[in-house]
Amino acid sequence: MTADAIVSFDPALATELAFRAKRAGQLASKMRFHAAQIDAYLTDGLWLHNARQANEMAARLGNGLKAVPGTGLLATPQANILFCRLPQQVTEGLRAEGYAFYHDRWEPGIVRFVTAFSHSADDIDQLLDAVRRHSR
Repeated sequence: MTADAIVSFDPALATELAFRAKRAGQLASKMRFHAAQIDAYLTDGLWLHNARQANEMAARLGNGLKAVPGTGLLATPQANILFCRLPQQVTEGLRAEGYAFYHDRWEPGIVRFVTAFSHSADDIDQLLDAVRRHSR
């Protein structure tokens, strides 16, 4: 299921936000079912654990790409999104192997990778191995 949350750091806005959500038709008949997902996400810092995992995997990917000749990071990843430059043969090889990512949308050779909380170090290492294989 999907669930959305509005986070406001101003308690004075809480009442107005509740009215606006209701006026916009954003009240589901089973709202407690939707809210339970958000509650679980916030309990015991699950959201922070997931965010850290995704960010750590982006950093691992960035560090690994720095060591591959012909590739280059456009910037050090600050979160779980990484933009880099890859040779065309690497992009084509990765896509042929089933890797899905945006490429060539910004300019030729620019690729965007997005890591998730579900990615493991092994997943990232396999991607880096594939990049190295196609770089030769």
